[in-house]
Amino acid sequence: MLKFLLRISLFMAFAVVFLELFFWFGMTARQYPRGFQERETGVFKFDTSWVTQGTGSFGPYCLPMGKWRLNNAGWNSIFDYHSRDDYSKPRIAIIGNSYIEGWAADVENHIGPELERLLESRANVYSFGISGATFAQYLGMLPHIEERYDPDLYVMILSEFGISRSLEVNFSPFRFFVAEDDSGLALHAPRRIFSQNKYGRIIFRSSLARYLYFNRQIGAKKLDVDVDEMLVGSSASPVTPELLAAGRFFLDSFEDLVPEDRVIFLADGNREAIYQGLSEYQQGLDYRILEGLIIPETMFSMVDLTEFMRNDYSVHSQVFSPEYDPHWNTYAHGVAAKALLPHVVADLKELGF
Repeated sequence: MLKFLLRISLFMAFAVVFLELFFWFGMTARQYPRGFQERETGVFKFDTSWVTQGTGSFGPYCLPMGKWRLNNAGWNSIFDYHSRDDYSKPRIAIIGNSYIEGWAADVENHIGPELERLLESRANVYSFGISGATFAQYLGMLPHIEERYDPDLYVMILSEFGISRSLEVNFSPFRFFVAEDDSGLALHAPRRIFSQNKYGRIIFRSSLARYLYFNRQIGAKKLDVDVDEMLVGSSASPVTPELLAAGRFFLDSFEDLVPEDRVIFLADGNREAIYQGLSEYQQGLDYRILEGLIIPETMFSMVDLTEFMRNDYSVHSQVFSPEYDPHWNTYAHGVAAKALLPHVVADLKELGF
């Protein structure tokens, strides 16, 4: 019996070692940074005291995703972020959800670095992306970004849920939210501050543990892919008076916080319309809320990527995401940067650069 148990133990030890090596050097298990929330600001980012670079993979077969790198400030970026001391060179901040977080594309090819290359490094481009970010999260992040980095131009990503989910008080205790108080709509701070599992730093050093949790999602919630669910036809979510009031609140709040800056709202292209050649389509709910509220020639403008992506697809036939994940791939980040470029140049010119 003792020999049998010894053999079983040796076999199990060998199997664990083999699987550890296999998920490191064979099928690469997903490498993922540890989430971190600043107690003083409530801002979500990533923990720079743990692993700061790695490679993503998707699903049980470890399909390839992007390479990532955490910078000095805890964001997925090839650039380190610094307080501003040179005001002759403009600074751009891109704020968004998982499309800007960008796990499906290599970090050096994200929209931020691509835009900076197109601008020939005449501007600094800082990106602030976190999965599931809503407009309430954008508004909560804005004082932090403004105080530490002082951008001249903001680019904010639109989605299907950015405004509507901001009104869901119970969406997450760790997120900013908007709710009525005595004076009307107001931004409320997270009710709790996220704290890491103290065993995670040890457990997720193991490639086998990462494979089981992130790739097989055993014991984990299904990953929220944050897709813009832009639907064709009448099945799209309606724009209600409540959502219009929330849209006005966000525009007024952004203007109060950064009155001397410019804000471009960027909407992903409707892929269904692009790939199927549909001339009639619905944009995401955020876009449809804001398009009736934004007055031309003010600090706000909007960019819909659909027609730019449609024209690009008709010429190059390149899709804009991996077939197994809806987020922008490397090619899409480059296309989005090209579409955004003339709007950025025009706004920077208006600002005197």
